[in-house]
Amino acid sequence: MVGIFKRLFGGSASDETPRAKSAHEQPKEKSRPDPNSETFRVSDPSLPGGSYFAQLECLTACISEKSYPEAATAARASLPLLREWLRDPAGDGQRLDIRIPALSQGGTMMAITGDRDGLCELSDLVQEFDFLESYREEADEHLIDLDLFNRIRDVIHAKPGVLQNQMKTELGITDGRRASRLVSYLEKSGEVRRAKSGKTHELYLAGFAMPEAVAASIYIEPENPGSHRRESRATRPRELDPKRVNIVPLPPSPSAWERPVELPTTQETFADTQGAWREIVVEPIPKEDRPDPAFRRHYSTRGGALSFDDLAKSDASLGAPGAVMFSNEKGQSGTPVPLHRDPYHVSVHPEGEGFALRSKSNVLTVYDGDLKIEFETDLANAPEVAANRDRVGLPESEAHRALRCIALTPERDRYVFTHVDEAWCVNRDGKCLWGL
Repeated sequence: MVGIFKRLFGGSASDETPRAKSAHEQPKEKSRPDPNSETFRVSDPSLPGGSYFAQLECLTACISEKSYPEAATAARASLPLLREWLRDPAGDGQRLDIRIPALSQGGTMMAITGDRDGLCELSDLVQEFDFLESYREEADEHLIDLDLFNRIRDVIHAKPGVLQNQMKTELGITDGRRASRLVSYLEKSGEVRRAKSGKTHELYLAGFAMPEAVAASIYIEPENPGSHRRESRATRPRELDPKRVNIVPLPPSPSAWERPVELPTTQETFADTQGAWREIVVEPIPKEDRPDPAFRRHYSTRGGALSFDDLAKSDASLGAPGAVMFSNEKGQSGTPVPLHRDPYHVSVHPEGEGFALRSKSNVLTVYDGDLKIEFETDLANAPEVAANRDRVGLPESEAHRALRCIALTPERDRYVFTHVDEAWCVNRDGKCLWGL
């Protein structure tokens, strides 16, 4: 979105048009955007000018990388730019009602980093302009969150191992979701560690000496396996020409409003003269026989079904990011197996055995029919991904968003992955077979 605004409204007439890079060119090193490296003016007063969108790009990148102090700095640097935009009389009656992350996520970043002055500046900004009226209540909540963050740290320091579901009581608040959300931010920032304990978590400050059994219940992602690819440079994919593709237009579906379906009606009393119907009695399943609701994602395979606990809520996922369980065609379930990496994306072939997972760290893990790992590879290190990053200017931190789909053959000898507008097929040995 930031790039779209830049193309539509940013840059002066003297700006050079960047040369389009082909996918086979050698990729260049990318880094986080520097908001001070580029300043562009927006000629349309309906949008903020200056370096606002550069600051916005920096803010979102830092939040994605969990660099919260830098994200708070970028958010605070956006406030004067917003004030300048709102004070400009040229924008009266023309300003777009856009979402302003600096006032929402940015406020949370300032709260977790303890930037009270920045939050007071944010509060003054939203009070000064009626255009930002919808952010006023949220600005007050950010100041409350700042104090709650500090109180959560104090509680965990005083009571190591305190249960997360007791945090609202310790804080003296009624909103347990709010307490959990703030604890989650502290965990992402690396300040707090959460260890599963029943249906909740024990909380410890980072660096605190934890019992061995508790430490073993915390998932730590294994080391990156690297790429198994043979090619060091990306090859040019075959470009699909829409003019050469046979397109068959489908007729439009009938409008339900124009031609509503008329159901038959009857005035006769229902009667079962032949005794073909019988009463069905629904009995509750005994608690010990009920399926574990943690396994909430189900996929058909050639011999049965695979069920995934993708939120690590089952007992089998203790110390793991999730678990998987196979059930045969008779419905008999096997023993759940903990997953090696988080199941950010799951691919199961209905005519095959085994499955493939892609983690948030972009590692593709292929499992066989016995739920054992066959091979792993880091898709982010594929030469085609590096070439696309250079072609469209994507930061490395956004690779998991541009890597969209994975697919596996029934024999698990090849897989397909997509990145941006390309699809690539690679065999198990790391040789690229084709690209589109």
